[in-house]
Amino acid sequence: MSDPATSPETPAEEEARLVAEFHERERRSEARYPSSDGKPMSENDVQGYAIRYFDAAVRLRWYVDQPNVYVASDLLIYAKEGDQAAVAAPDLFVVIGTRDLPRYSYRLWEEPKPPDFALEVASPSSWRRDLNEKRDIYESMGVKEYVACDPRAEFYEPPLRGFRLEGDAYVPVAPERRGGVWTLHSEVLGLTFRQFGEEVRLMDPATGQDFPTYDELDLSQRDSAARAEAEAARRRAAEERQRAAEARVAELEARLARHRAGSQHPSQERD
Repeated sequence: MSDPATSPETPAEEEARLVAEFHERERRSEARYPSSDGKPMSENDVQGYAIRYFDAAVRLRWYVDQPNVYVASDLLIYAKEGDQAAVAAPDLFVVIGTRDLPRYSYRLWEEPKPPDFALEVASPSSWRRDLNEKRDIYESMGVKEYVACDPRAEFYEPPLRGFRLEGDAYVPVAPERRGGVWTLHSEVLGLTFRQFGEEVRLMDPATGQDFPTYDELDLSQRDSAARAEAEAARRRAAEERQRAAEARVAELEARLARHRAGSQHPSQERD
């Protein structure tokens, strides 16, 4: 009979251990790498509405069939270990192929890869940095694709700017204009940015439909979306509690096995 203390972990035990280690790592990181830079998430309602819309649309696009996708808004990305100044906070970024677990910050040396996609929404104080300094930062981090957008076309023309990494350098991606609508396709997201009037939407090329804003959903859809989100949250919480409980049971069983093994040695020696 195998010793529980040395037996291989079950998938549930391994998952519980990895999640616990991840949360402990994040908790410890806060002391050295603060989760806030003291700046507001958005400068005004136009920028704030756009960021929340993009966040919801990207989550809806990716979270249905892709569990290992991490989406974050205004989360600090630290580029170099020990250097708190080497940091950026995109309005939105996406990492494909990593755990969707809550983080205090995204530290490149502790993660499997840099973000695949980053987005900045123009504001009166940030638009110049979005097209220059931040572009260079994301390029140096190895972010595959970077999009800067100006919902109201107030600060630059064209209002959609895209960059894709080729080797170690960004290459501009030219937007297209058709019928008064500017479009820019994101290869990473598989979605198309569309600027018209005073807003930017995300369109799914497979359906030709824009992702709706919350206000455009009717009441039944809102209720359904809220219920689905709440149920998904409850399910994730229940699964995590179950994994933790299973890991705790396994730990107790291993301790008991070691105790029993230790208590048998003296009697064996007396015989």
